[in-house]
Amino acid sequence: MKRIIGFVVFVCIGFWSFAQVQVSGITTYKAQLNWPANPNVMGFVLVRGNSALLSAPEDGINYQQGDYLGDDQVAYAGTVPSFLQKSLRASRSYFYQLYTKENGGGSPVYVPYDEPFVINTPFNMMADYYAAIDSTQATFISDLQTRIREPYIKISYNSYDETMIADFAAEDTADGQKVVTCVYSQFHHIYTPPFDWLPISREHTYCHSWMPSYSGTGTDEYADQHHLFPTQQNNANGVRSNHPLGEVETVSSSFHLGKLGFNDLNQVVYEPREIQKGDAARALLYMSLRYDGLDNLNWTFDQLNNVVLPGLSEAPQSVETLLEWHFNDLPDGYERARNDYIQSIQQNRNPFIDHPHWVNMIDFHDLTYIPIDTTEIVDTTDTSDTSTVFVREIPQFPFDLYNNGTDPVVVLNDNQSAAQIWVLNAMGQVVLTKQNNSGIITFRELPNGFYSVRIQQEGREFFVKLLINH
Repeated sequence: MKRIIGFVVFVCIGFWSFAQVQVSGITTYKAQLNWPANPNVMGFVLVRGNSALLSAPEDGINYQQGDYLGDDQVAYAGTVPSFLQKSLRASRSYFYQLYTKENGGGSPVYVPYDEPFVINTPFNMMADYYAAIDSTQATFISDLQTRIREPYIKISYNSYDETMIADFAAEDTADGQKVVTCVYSQFHHIYTPPFDWLPISREHTYCHSWMPSYSGTGTDEYADQHHLFPTQQNNANGVRSNHPLGEVETVSSSFHLGKLGFNDLNQVVYEPREIQKGDAARALLYMSLRYDGLDNLNWTFDQLNNVVLPGLSEAPQSVETLLEWHFNDLPDGYERARNDYIQSIQQNRNPFIDHPHWVNMIDFHDLTYIPIDTTEIVDTTDTSDTSTVFVREIPQFPFDLYNNGTDPVVVLNDNQSAAQIWVLNAMGQVVLTKQNNSGIITFRELPNGFYSVRIQQEGREFFVKLLINH
């Protein structure tokens, strides 16, 4: 009741009216918040949650940044009327309520200082980064390499804690502490700032010993943040060692959600937690593409598997496993925001996060281009409307795409098999999912535009391009 009474008096006597919190510089990973100062209060508390039904701070309690209020959290507690919110994630809605911290006779009383508000983060910050890239051209691979190589600013490997940890990976937790999560195992390192490395390390997903430039540590590839992730040193990073990534069938050891063991070919592999598999795969594919040919060094997986790994007495790194992980764990809001953050400091992007279907146009064994059949397909029984054009990504599909005069349609040749369909827009965002058993799938819900369609059927993956012009 104190809070409700105080709120009414606060408004009615007119000392302060609610002033809109100013939010600026919204990206997928941060936002700047500013509000009017109030010299008559002890400070401010900003509550953040994932729904509009936010928990209110309790009178009499002194909160610290990161403290929990039920399912919600104190995003900020202090006297300065501004706050840089870090560690946001892409395509999320964050709900906020700002309170003043006032003296209630020796203990704090919290009064709403503004109307609740929401920050909606964008899907990604890609913009026109790939505007000059045409995936239908034979020069696609070299063009894409040029794009992700320049501009590029090398961020020191030793600066990882001042960059990735401080600005993105570390998240607030209770009692003014922070937490960094091991991407391989989901081990949580909780610490009181400043950050101390042990027991966390910077894991080279593309192992340092795998690099054609080994053993140099001053290279771009050694410091490239697109494949550097925080991991628990002794039980995750050290256990992964030089081993290839893969699916463990027989477990030798495990630590939380990461495990070491033997795959179905009785080869030693390391398996990270499920939600890191796609991220790890895209990091490895990026490194191969980004650095191949530079200084006349061979970064193809053929070179890795036929020369480098045998020299380390290691099994091959299965490209097929990486592609399976890539499609089964498509980029999420964390990974897209991380890609954006890395571009903000390093200037380049991982294209397989932005355009997941592009992996189908590259043979990563030798980094050669997979030609695209650009045959235009229209309905053979009704050619009066040819405005909707479908372009094949890979030939010899077990299905057909065509326009029936009113709707874009996929017809499965083997209509006894269920198909799972994902439709991605030009930004790489999944905008439609379908599951169908009848053999015919329509896309009448989609507005005009360019799309990528992923079709999964009986364990097989297919990608097609789709241009809709109703």
